[in-house]
Amino acid sequence: MTSRQRILPRVSHLLPVVSYARIFRYAKPSEYSLQIIAIFAAVASGAGIALQNLIFGDFITTVTKFSTDRLSPAEFRDDAARLALYFVYLGVGRFFLSYIYNSLLTYAAHCITRNIRREYLAAALRQEVAFFDLGTGGSVATQATSNGRLIHGGISEKLALTFQGLSAFVTAFIIAFVVQWKLTLICLCIAPATLLVNGAAAGIMAGYETQILTFHAQANSFAEGILSSVRTIHAFGMRGPLVSKFDQYLADAHAVGKKISPLFGLLLSTEYCIIYLGYGLAFWQGVRMLARGEIDEPGEIFTVLLSVIIAATNLTMLAPYSIDFTRAATAAAKLFVLIDRNSRIDPLASTGEQPSESIIGEVELNNITFSYPTRPGVTVLDDFSLKVPAGKVTALVGPSGSGKSTIIGLLERWYNPHSGSIKIDGRPIDDLNLHWLRKHVRLQALDKASKGRTTIVVAHKLATIQKADNIVVMTDGRIVEQGTHESLIQADGVYSRLVKIQDLSVDDDESVSSTDETNVAGNTRGDTLEISKTLTNHSALGTSTDQDRDNYALHKQRGILYVLARLVRDTPELLWPYFFTLAGCLLGGAMFPGQAILLANVIDIFTLTGSEMERQGNFYAKMFIVLGGGCLFAYFAIGYATNMIAHQLSHKLRKQSLDDMLRQDLQFFDRDENTTGALVSRVDSNPQSILELMGYNVSLILVCALNVTACSILAIVHSWNLGLVVVCAGLPPLVGAGYLKIRWDAKIGRDISERDGSSASIASEAISAIRTVSSLAIEEVVLKRYSAELDHAVADCRRPLFTMMVCFAFTQAIEYWFMALGFWYGCRLLSFDKITIYEFFVAFLGVFFAGQSAAQLFQYSTSITKGINAANYVFWLKGLQPTIQETDENRKNGPSSGGTSVDLDEVRFSYPLRPSIPVLRGLNLSIKKGQFVAFVGASGCGKSTMIALLERFYDPSTGSINIDKSPLVSLNPRLYRKLVGLVQQEPVLFQGSIRENIALGIDDPVVNTSPSVEAPHVSDEKIESALRAANAWEFVCSLPEGLSTSAGSGGTQLSGGQRQRIAIARALIRNPKILLLDEATSALDTKSEKVVQAALAEAAKDSDRITIAVAHRLSTVKDADAICVFHKGKIEEMGTHEELIATGGLYRKMCEAQALD
Repeated sequence: MTSRQRILPRVSHLLPVVSYARIFRYAKPSEYSLQIIAIFAAVASGAGIALQNLIFGDFITTVTKFSTDRLSPAEFRDDAARLALYFVYLGVGRFFLSYIYNSLLTYAAHCITRNIRREYLAAALRQEVAFFDLGTGGSVATQATSNGRLIHGGISEKLALTFQGLSAFVTAFIIAFVVQWKLTLICLCIAPATLLVNGAAAGIMAGYETQILTFHAQANSFAEGILSSVRTIHAFGMRGPLVSKFDQYLADAHAVGKKISPLFGLLLSTEYCIIYLGYGLAFWQGVRMLARGEIDEPGEIFTVLLSVIIAATNLTMLAPYSIDFTRAATAAAKLFVLIDRNSRIDPLASTGEQPSESIIGEVELNNITFSYPTRPGVTVLDDFSLKVPAGKVTALVGPSGSGKSTIIGLLERWYNPHSGSIKIDGRPIDDLNLHWLRKHVRLQALDKASKGRTTIVVAHKLATIQKADNIVVMTDGRIVEQGTHESLIQADGVYSRLVKIQDLSVDDDESVSSTDETNVAGNTRGDTLEISKTLTNHSALGTSTDQDRDNYALHKQRGILYVLARLVRDTPELLWPYFFTLAGCLLGGAMFPGQAILLANVIDIFTLTGSEMERQGNFYAKMFIVLGGGCLFAYFAIGYATNMIAHQLSHKLRKQSLDDMLRQDLQFFDRDENTTGALVSRVDSNPQSILELMGYNVSLILVCALNVTACSILAIVHSWNLGLVVVCAGLPPLVGAGYLKIRWDAKIGRDISERDGSSASIASEAISAIRTVSSLAIEEVVLKRYSAELDHAVADCRRPLFTMMVCFAFTQAIEYWFMALGFWYGCRLLSFDKITIYEFFVAFLGVFFAGQSAAQLFQYSTSITKGINAANYVFWLKGLQPTIQETDENRKNGPSSGGTSVDLDEVRFSYPLRPSIPVLRGLNLSIKKGQFVAFVGASGCGKSTMIALLERFYDPSTGSINIDKSPLVSLNPRLYRKLVGLVQQEPVLFQGSIRENIALGIDDPVVNTSPSVEAPHVSDEKIESALRAANAWEFVCSLPEGLSTSAGSGGTQLSGGQRQRIAIARALIRNPKILLLDEATSALDTKSEKVVQAALAEAAKDSDRITIAVAHRLSTVKDADAICVFHKGKIEEMGTHEELIATGGLYRKMCEAQALD
């Protein structure tokens, strides 16, 4: 078993029904109550749907009696009015019941999904750090949101409609059995056939859906790594290769999705075919029984027939619902895997000792042996022992990879040692409550609070630990020497050589770098053991503000017709699937009008007798079989083609969304709402919503629209006076209410999507900084923030949801009311001989089926509005043009002389989202090729901002930057950046091998073996040369797989110093004419820093290269041709090291603070 298999949770293979049922375990008692009430309402509503068959049956009997002169016109009108009132009552009941079940169940679904998301993030925060070392963090953060949406879709209105449908199915058959049990028994065969098809297809599709979700989770994890590193991607032109690699995950998911197409086509077509075969069987047998006298009235046949129709129709509606249930169950199973995982080191567990007495602070590490779970073959600490006295400062120094940071991780209990023990005040830390331990062991910058405490310092900058009580020098997981600064200098060993390399003054009594003089605030509790690290790679969790909201909020929202037309226009490769969908919808849309004509003709049979009735009955029974055959072809085409369309669109739009985001400039990513987590959520959820729209739902829209149109025309053509009255009285208010419902739904969807983005940002930020979260013991704080955002989302949707459902309830009730109108008015026309019985039934049934289709359409409005909202965002993003991009005007404009000079002319700058805060205040500087220029100064003075402007991440507010005498704003950013190499303070690596990461430094490298990626090959020799220049070749060769070693997501498989050297190699491999170093050596150990600095200095001597370095460690820029001292956005001083020392200004004070001679 590999280390990855040992650490990662296994995917559940539970049946979909088991995972689905478990979802409801996360409901609170109040939410259970809402669900129970809603389910009872849905069941009652379904019973009401079936009860209409009794009214229809009585009506057929009444019309037959009237046509055979057994009822007078007046009696006929009275009976019709009485039956019409029954429909009015059914409509009233349906209004209240549909309002109750849909509003309560949808609201409960929001609550349950919130609870599962909260539980899932809590489970994630409980996991040990080794779990996240495998690069699963991005997947964890996004699955809470993306899978939560799928769960919500499967337990809200679709669940209500399922209970309603099942109730209608059962009630219809009960009514049919009571009316005519023998005929009903014969028709009952359609139920097991339909259930068998549903069950088999759902089981197979569940397996495919699990695979798709797995591939999408991997893609989301990779996308998170990309979107959190946009500066590096822009600087090196990595957008194309990284999006291509992202596309590989999507291609795998798409390949699985295509396998569902024949299954879904078979599911839909078989169910609809079975329905019409059932109609034919019921009618054929019913006519025979009526002719033989086994049935008294034709109304009984129609009651059974319509009951079979209602039962079968509601059963077939489970087909599209089953897809939602399968997706919900699959998504839930993915979340439950982590929820069920027992963490080996649980920070939220209540077990373990919590000593009440104050900590003394004595730390002992005894015979520790350790290797990281992700690389078990590489020993990091080998039989390591160390005793740290209480109240003293102990410093750990040594080369990168020597195990210094590992000791911090073990003391924080991010990992457990393989052997040996760690004790605090004689207690094994394994016995202590983990939350209590981390509250007393704090990872933070070195500060005054370390005074009087046990402090362990990991340091590269040796000036910061000169006054430490004990300095421990480590190499290869062992201690090579230890002592005070003075004793180690006198020993003239490893430490002494490190000091000399850093050019530190060993006699300077005025050093201000001791632990009690560092100006950083810290914790002031008296009983806390402090573990300090001078170079931390994590930032505290920030908060989002509402200022400068994204312009998408002002974007005009397009309607469904525009969305569908735009999606079709943008996907010409789907021409044939669109054609087959349209053909299937035209054929499927003809079913209801054909059924209306067929049923109207059927009624004439009941005026016949004997063999003629049976002969005509046989003919029309065959017509039902013909309709079934038409459905077989129509719905197979619909199911197959729409699934192909949906998965192809999902694939394309996921890739397009990520590409469009990476196309934007830095200003887009600076916005509060465009955090990494929110954008990854968009990349995942928007295409999924469009998939649901363009899947079966788009065919439903077309079929319903065709049915409404055709049936309305049919009614008006056959009986204009009845058809016009009922169509004009019923359809406009139905469509109006449905339109209002869709508008409300769209607004709620946008609000929820915004809240989902905010909650996804919190989860993503917490998981990506899991070490910071765990070291500060703020898991509960993160959960509270996350829960608050989820609670706000639920609270915000409550009022508009319950208001919107009034419109929905109206759409479900009004069909009964205009059926009542049709009954009453049609019978009046019939009694006065204004229309014939045939015209009446064609018109009435046409209006009836039109109303049913329109009402059914609005049952899917939530999925439709989600798809419309998602498509609007995708269209907006695609049309959003960055302010800094390649255009027709600058396409051929590169630096005229290849980057031989850089001139700053009165450069002023404020960040676009903070225009009132000036960062740079009129910079003037001229740099020629061959020069090495350094920017130094306090934090926040504008040094790194100037690097960002030189990379053209932003343009100056005023003034200009000129490259080879040409304004930088006039150049093609792609051609310019090809000449620039950037090494940032925080090294950014991507999921993939070391070879792939370095090759990304070349424009359009081969980063995978996909034949779709055509790019020049980067030889291993060229990569080796870059690695040697960055002093990284030796450590890469020492890795088990060499260049093929995985860097892990974000480079987690490498130490900080190793990551930085890979980043330096990536910059040097492009042989840049302008080399920008933003604290390029800050994460390196002393030995590596010296060698790399020598390599960078050698690179800076290139007569064709300009090197600009930002540095806090002044020893790295002593030899610069010019040192620019920044202060409050201006260059206060400029000159060589010697010149600036002689002036006695800011630079000299900075040197004295760093004990630099």
